[in-house]
Amino acid sequence: MVQNCCVVYCSNRQTRGASFTFHTFPWRDSNRLAAWISRINRKNPDGSDWYPKPRDKICSAHFVEEDFFKEHAHAWLKTDAVPSIFPNFPSYKQTHVSRKKQNSCNPSSQSEPILPISPSTSASLDHVFNYPSVEVYLQSTKIEPDLSFEKAIEAYDSTKNSTKE
Repeated sequence: MVQNCCVVYCSNRQTRGASFTFHTFPWRDSNRLAAWISRINRKNPDGSDWYPKPRDKICSAHFVEEDFFKEHAHAWLKTDAVPSIFPNFPSYKQTHVSRKKQNSCNPSSQSEPILPISPSTSASLDHVFNYPSVEVYLQSTKIEPDLSFEKAIEAYDSTKNSTKE
């Protein structure tokens, strides 16, 4: 049976010659299981909290190299490993890992912060299209990213109307 990674936005599958491995959830360690589920940050289609099934697996692409114990051609996750790499997640869904090894990271690996665009620096920002990304628009208008599309449009229209008055 072909195994798929259970992380949303991850398309890794188990195939011959694949450079990643698949790992089961830490069922016997409830604290670590809760940390994995929290980091995966997945919801069911009805909006309820997602809980992994016994056959669900997560691929090695979501762990840092220090999370593995390697011996010969095999790699195992260490007992304190928690998934921390989610490259395809939208930035507002990313959860940041605070680990000793990552606290001493080099400055070149840090991404530059997104600076909000103020109306004084731009002649006209009447439309969301004038922002470089949805995240910048949401930050500059203080709209929570988990609002529905209709509520976001309403909030945008109300902020637009209040700035004209």
